[in-house]
Amino acid sequence: MEENYQNDGENNDLEEPLEDEEIDPRLLQLLSEQNFDFALLAGIGAALFGAFLWFIIAAITEHPAGWMSMGIGLLVGFSIRYFGNGIERIFGILGAILSLMGCLLGNFLAIVMLVSYSEEVSILDLLTSHSFGTLFSIMFESLQWFDLLFYGIAILAGYFLAIKSARLEIGYSE
Repeated sequence: MEENYQNDGENNDLEEPLEDEEIDPRLLQLLSEQNFDFALLAGIGAALFGAFLWFIIAAITEHPAGWMSMGIGLLVGFSIRYFGNGIERIFGILGAILSLMGCLLGNFLAIVMLVSYSEEVSILDLLTSHSFGTLFSIMFESLQWFDLLFYGIAILAGYFLAIKSARLEIGYSE
């Protein structure tokens, strides 16, 4: 059944696309200031830095420290927001993906370090004597429900913190 839509001056759900002259110039400026390349580099750097910090804390405490994943999500999200100036959803998606990758790397490094402690071998010897598949299976077997909760929080933090609010930046008060 075909429906006809008429615009009788009332507000309806169907709106015509905005013309360029109708877009707020401040919004256009925010769009032009976005830099996905810087966001990507900053996010990768933050994820690597966070994973390394997780490794250091796990080495000091001799515990996997799964709560570090939340810190990685915060670090990645804020780094992408600061360096990318993004107001579009793609920056949030980047933040979520890089947060998850940083969490996986940090957890992997912590598990490698803890296994090397328990087997009393160096990390380099452990990496050369065991396959990565074996080490990853150890990592996934050691995951508990709260680790997954922390991963989820990290992903959400990476997503939502990576995107600047255009409304706040422009000063809309609707």
